[in-house]
Amino acid sequence: MIVLADSSIERLQIVADILVKSVVLEHYEATIAETFDRIETMAQELQRSGIGWKSGRELVRHFGTAESLLDLLQNYRFLRVEWNIVILIVVEILLTL
Repeated sequence: MIVLADSSIERLQIVADILVKSVVLEHYEATIAETFDRIETMAQELQRSGIGWKSGRELVRHFGTAESLLDLLQNYRFLRVEWNIVILIVVEILLTL
């Protein structure tokens, strides 16, 4: 319950702004929780396949898992970029010939 000294437009806009930010923050927190749940599932599958990572308390494990998955994705992206560069160099050499 919110009690305002007066119901001017400015005060109502401030209250509306605070409520909107609260709802958006709650939405982001729910989205992040769902994402960590999906990452944890993927991490358990990776662990079964022999890929390991740091273990610890629940929060630390979540972030450690997220970091490990992020490292794997970044390595994959770097590999793709390297292959694209090699292909471009080969195409440039062929065009020059």
